[in-house]
Order: sequence, then structure tokens, then C-alpha cells
Amino acid sequence: MLYLLVYEEVKRETSNVKRLTDVSRLTFHVSPSEGDHVKHFNSATDILALDFDGVIADSIQECLVSGHNAYCTFSNRGEPVERFEELDPSWAAEARRMRNFIRHGEDYLYIAHALAKDITIEEQQDFDNFLKEHQDLRRKFFDLMTMQRISFSATRPEQWAALNPLYHGMRQFLANYAKKENLYIITTKKLLFVFKILTAYNIKLIDENIRDTSDGVTKRHLIEEILADRKVRPDQFYFIDDQVDTLIRVKPTGVHAMLAGWGYNNPQQRELARRQDISVLTLSCFMRQFI
Repeated sequence: MLYLLVYEEVKRETSNVKRLTDVSRLTFHVSPSEGDHVKHFNSATDILALDFDGVIADSIQECLVSGHNAYCTFSNRGEPVERFEELDPSWAAEARRMRNFIRHGEDYLYIAHALAKDITIEEQQDFDNFLKEHQDLRRKFFDLMTMQRISFSATRPEQWAALNPLYHGMRQFLANYAKKENLYIITTKKLLFVFKILTAYNIKLIDENIRDTSDGVTKRHLIEEILADRKVRPDQFYFIDDQVDTLIRVKPTGVHAMLAGWGYNNPQQRELARRQDISVLTLSCFMRQFI
């Protein structure tokens, strides 16, 4: 079963991945002063938990290439591509816009499915309604996306890793983080691919602190587990994600929920975060406050 990806497979699959250097792909979204009120974080005692895609890695090119290729397999239409530049520019632009609404890797096939059917998706509710209408495709889409990524990353590891650059300064931030036992990754991305990307960029974190939402668990559940395991107060826990609806679901735990303004969100979503009293951070503010 594809959900059961074990760590031994991760180490085997990543052993031949070439180390890469940090790549700058920062897109500036919000005011540099916004989020500067994060004053009391202490890396020696507090927990910092980060989402992966849209916070650590700017993975959009790999996701669109893999999603396109997986959908070609599903629909028996179109030609698979090996490079992002081979995608139709108008298709890629619209898929990139819709990326702000997704939560899981298989959702890239839903994007392709909506574009193939010429379905208009303007806001989050439109996309959520489309998912509900085609819920029967989720397992198929999950399997196709996972198999596509396993094949791509195994047969062309350097090319695959290069399509997953880290945001500017993020490699150094993670590699040099002093209290790594207090640093977590909480993601919907499968651990196999998280470990491959970290290995490609020569970043070593504590394996047990990298957790995904396999087996139906939510990010809120994972946060509650960490709070209980580490016996820390919610006000000692800082969680940064680029999806505002995820942060709204997490807020009742009492942890500091913050939106990565450099990630995959749009002005309307950032304004929603502000209305929900969720801090919107710039990448430069993040680097200053959480070093």
C-alpha cells in the first residue's frame, strides 16, 4: 500500500541524489514590517514547526510537471514532459494560480482535471466543491501522483531535485538551526519525498521530528501529539504554514499559528488570515525572528 513508505526505502531511494546548492526563488508578497511583533520566541525552549511545500521548498515546478504527467496517464491524452518549460505556458499559469487552493499532492490532478473540463475555479470554495463532486477519484489520483514522483525521482534524481528549490536562505537556516530537537516539519507531503529533497540539499534533521499526514491524521492532530509528547505549553509552540484554512483549523490548539506570506497564498487569503488574527510573515521577518 502506497501510504506505507518506510524509512529504509527513503534511505535507499535517496542514496544517489546529488547534493545541490540553495536556490533563490523568493516571491515578495507582504510588507517587510508585517509580523515583526513576534518577540518572545526562544529556540532553546520553544518548538518551531514548519510546513514543507510553500514554506521550506518552492516545489511548484516539480508538482506541475508530475501532476501533468500523472494526468496524461489517467486520461490517456497529452504527452508527458521532462522539463517545466515544456508545459503549455497558459496551462501552467492557470494551474499555478489554482495551486493556492490545494492541500494534498493528488490535488494537482484535480487541477488538471478541472482545466481539462474547462471548470472555472475562482476561490477556495469553488475548488472544495469540485473535490467533493469528484471524491471518487481521490485514491486513483493519489496513486498516480505518488507513482509518478517515485519514478521521476528515482530515474532522474538530480533533475527532480532541481525542480524543488528551497526558498532563499532556507538551507542555511535549517542546516544551522542550533536546537534541532525543537525543530519539526509537519506536512501533507509524503516523507519519502521530503527526505529526498532534504538529502539533495545536504540537510540533516531529526528523522522523528519530520511528520506527515498519512493514515488520515490532520496537522492539528500531529501538533497535539507533539504538545503532549514534549510536555510544552501551546504558547511555546510556533507553527508556520502557507495555507490559511489549515491555520484556522489549528488555532483552537492555542499554538502560535502564522501564515508564510512567501508561500502559495493570494492577497484574499492573506487578508482572511489577518481577520482571523493570524500573523502574516515575510521571509525576511521569519529569518530575523526564528534564528
